Amino acid sequence: MGSCRFEQVIVIGCGNIVCTVLLYMARLKEKYSFDLLYICHETQGLNAAEGICREEQIPILSLFEREGVTAFLTNVLKKTWVVSAGNYYIFPKKVVDKENLTVTNFHNALLPKYPGRNAPSWAIYYNEKESGATWHFVTSDVDAGRIIWQGKCSINKHTRAYELTQRIMELAQQGLESFAEDMLNREVPGTAQNVCQRKMYYSYEVPGAGRFSLEDSAEDIYRLLRAMDYGKFGPFGRAVTQLPDGRTVEITRYKPVPRSEDERGIFVSDAQIVMSLDEQTDLLLKYKAKE
Repeated sequence: MGSCRFEQVIVIGCGNIVCTVLLYMARLKEKYSFDLLYICHETQGLNAAEGICREEQIPILSLFEREGVTAFLTNVLKKTWVVSAGNYYIFPKKVVDKENLTVTNFHNALLPKYPGRNAPSWAIYYNEKESGATWHFVTSDVDAGRIIWQGKCSINKHTRAYELTQRIMELAQQGLESFAEDMLNREVPGTAQNVCQRKMYYSYEVPGAGRFSLEDSAEDIYRLLRAMDYGKFGPFGRAVTQLPDGRTVEITRYKPVPRSEDERGIFVSDAQIVMSLDEQTDLLLKYKAKE
C-alpha cells in the first residue's frame, strides 16, 4: 500500500471522460486506501457512471443544483483531492480557497487558448493545426489555474468537432494517469498561465453565429460545418444559409465528394448545394427548409 497525502478523492463530472476517470481512481484507491466519492451534477451519461460506481462500490452523491454542490464542498473536512472532468459546475472562491481541498480540472483545449465552453469547435473554426487536453489547478477564475499537464493532437482539414473531442478525451485520460500518483504522493507545483489577453468562450456562442453565405469560400463553409458538428445531439443545432431565391434553409448533411465533372463553381438544386472545394473535390450540402 502506498502513502497518500489525501484522505479522500471526489470525482465530479459527466460523460465518457468521467467514466474512465472513475475506473482509474478506483484502481488507485486499492493501492493508496483513500475514500472515493462521485458527485453527479449533470444527468448526461449518468447511467454509465452509475454502473461503474455500483461495480466498483463507489458512493454516488446526486446534487443537480449548483448551491447543493457548493454547500457540500464547503463542509468537507477531510484533506481532499477534487477531480473535475466533463464538469459544468464552476467552483466558487470559497470552495477553491479551502486549505484542505485541492481542485483540479480537465479542459478540452491547450490553455490559455480557448477557455470556457465548446473549445474543440473554436479550435477548428479558427483553423488551428493542433489542439489537445489540459489538466490544471482550479482557481476562482475559469480555466486560469496553474497547468499540471498538457497533451497535443493534430487537426486536419477534415476533422469534425466530435472527432476532435474524442481524441482530446483519450489524451485527458493519458494525462491523468501520468500525474495522478505524483499528486497523491507530493505537492505538484504546476506552471502559471498567461491569461492577460485571453478570450472566454460561452455556451451561448456559436461559431460564425451558425450561419454562412453562399458567397463564402467552400473551405470556410466546410470548416464552419465541421466546427459545429457534434453529431445528432450537439449543442449548436444546424447551420443556416440563404438560397439565391431568398429561402432560408438549414444544412442536414455535408461531405466532400470527388468531382464528377471538370466544371467548377456552385450549383443549387431542389435538395442540395454543390460547390468546388479544391482541384479534385466538391463540397456536397444537403438542405431542408428551416422550420
